[in-house]
Amino acid sequence: MTFQETPTIARCASRRRPWLRLATALFLLATAGTAVARAAKPQLRRIGNIAYEAVVRQMPAPNPAPPVAKINFRDFTYQLFPTQDTPDPSHAGVPPAATAGQPLTLPVRHGRFDDPENTSAPVEFDIIRVNLAVLPHAPDHHQMVVFGILYAGQDHPVCTGVVQTFETYHHRLWLMDQFTYSCQGGMNARYLPHQRQLRIRSSVAAPGDPPCCPSLQDAVNFKMDGRRVAASGINLAPGTAY
Repeated sequence: MTFQETPTIARCASRRRPWLRLATALFLLATAGTAVARAAKPQLRRIGNIAYEAVVRQMPAPNPAPPVAKINFRDFTYQLFPTQDTPDPSHAGVPPAATAGQPLTLPVRHGRFDDPENTSAPVEFDIIRVNLAVLPHAPDHHQMVVFGILYAGQDHPVCTGVVQTFETYHHRLWLMDQFTYSCQGGMNARYLPHQRQLRIRSSVAAPGDPPCCPSLQDAVNFKMDGRRVAASGINLAPGTAY
């Protein structure tokens, strides 16, 4: 299954064929409204217990942005897009922000965001790994893959893995993709540079499993080239939906 990401200037403009520039400009004018609408409301897709969004949203900072390899993603303000309609203390996912329709904005410092004063809906977000991916169709052939862990709910009972990818184009930073999964029981995600794949293992609870220790998992590989994301090697736990 191939997920076509929303076209952006970075992915529509031709840098090598001048004769396409006029056609590209006309196309961008014709589709600007659609692109803005898609950027404002990313489309959520699920494969089992794994959620994927082609976000394609310009980040407000840093501005102007250096190449992604020079951005410190451990001191960075993240925007996490909801994967739940309402906060669910029993399932992994990004809870909705206090303002409807807005992403959850988390200013991470030294690799961590914590909000101990919000006792009713506490949130902690930790950056655990940052990988520079060399992709053939990304601007400057580089994309940053950032891995985080989101703990949400009273006493932090829910563990959600969050992976986001970033690109720099014309000195502007773009959030391109977001992947979320359940990291309960040690499930994880990692980037395989030689295969250009993001490998995600998401936990799935079987009937009777204790909350701490799900016994099943969904496994999906996401092929990345800087232009589109394709899911492959899909191995879902019994009873999970595709």
